[in-house]
Amino acid sequence: GADVEAAQQVLLDALQPVEFDPPAEPVDPSGIDKPICIITCGGGNLYCKTVQEGPGAAATPAGVEAKTFIADDPARNAVGVRTAVSRGAGAIILVAVDPKSVAGPLAEAQEQGVKVVSTANTNKNDPPLPGTDANATVDFSFEGKVNAAYAVASKGADTNAYCATTLSFPTTRFVCDAFKAELARLCPDCPYEEGDYNLTSLAQDVRSGIQSQIQSNPDLNWIMCTTDLLCQYAVPAIQAAGARDRVTAGSQTGQLEPNLGWVRDGNIQKIDVGLPQSWNGWAAVDQALRLVAGEKPAPRGGNLPV
Repeated sequence: GADVEAAQQVLLDALQPVEFDPPAEPVDPSGIDKPICIITCGGGNLYCKTVQEGPGAAATPAGVEAKTFIADDPARNAVGVRTAVSRGAGAIILVAVDPKSVAGPLAEAQEQGVKVVSTANTNKNDPPLPGTDANATVDFSFEGKVNAAYAVASKGADTNAYCATTLSFPTTRFVCDAFKAELARLCPDCPYEEGDYNLTSLAQDVRSGIQSQIQSNPDLNWIMCTTDLLCQYAVPAIQAAGARDRVTAGSQTGQLEPNLGWVRDGNIQKIDVGLPQSWNGWAAVDQALRLVAGEKPAPRGGNLPV
C-alpha cells in the first residue's frame, strides 16, 4: 500500500515559509581588488542565465568587479577558465559547468592562486569537487523527494513512475535518486523506471522516449522530469500519446514558461519545485569573497533553501 498521509505531510512541510539563515559571519570585501569571473552554461538556458545574473548583482554592493563568460558550446568552457586567469581573476564561479570537463585549466588556475566555486554541480551537503574550493548549491535531493510525495499523494498505491534525466547536468542524478528513494519509502510496491537523455538531442529524444514508455507501459501514470526543460518536451509527448488523462508530470526549477502555466492550469504538469536561482548566484559570490579574503567557505553549500 501507499502511505498517503505521510506523503501529504512532506508536502505540507515543504510549503512552510522560507526564512533567511545566514551561512556564516559576514566577510569584509573592502580589500579585494581582483575580479570574480563567472563561467556559465549556455545563455539560452534560462536557469543558467538567471543564476549568472546573481553574481553580477551581488558583486556591485561588495565593490568587486564581476565578469561573465558564456560558453554556449561546452567545448569552450576551458577557454572561459583560461580567459578568467588572464584577466587576473581572484575567483572563478562555475555555473552548471562540470569541473571534470575543465580539470586541466582549473588546475592551472589554482596553481596561480585563483579560487574556484562550483554552483549547481553538487548536492547541498557534498564536499567540494576536485578542482574546486567551495560549493554554492541547493538541496537537489529535496526536490526529488517533494515530487515523489506529490506523486503518491495524487496517485496513491497506483503510482507507476518514470524519471527522465540528462546526465549532462550531474545534479539531475540527485533528483532521480531522491525521487526513487522517497517513492520506495512511501509506496514500497510502486513500480519505478528511469531513463537518461542526451542534451545535444534532447527535444527529439525526450519526445520519442516518453511516447515509447507510455506505449510500452499501460500503467505508467507519473513522469518525473528532472528539469523544466525536459518537461517542455515530455508534456507534448504525453499529449501526442493520447495519455493526458492518465499521465501526470512533475519537475524542478520553477522558473520557466510554459511549465508554470501548465501547473497553474492543471495541464498534465501539476508540480514544479522552485529553485532560488538569483539567491544561488549571491551565495556563490559570498563563497568567492570568503575564499579570496583568506577565510573558510560557508558550510552546507551556502545554506540555500528550496
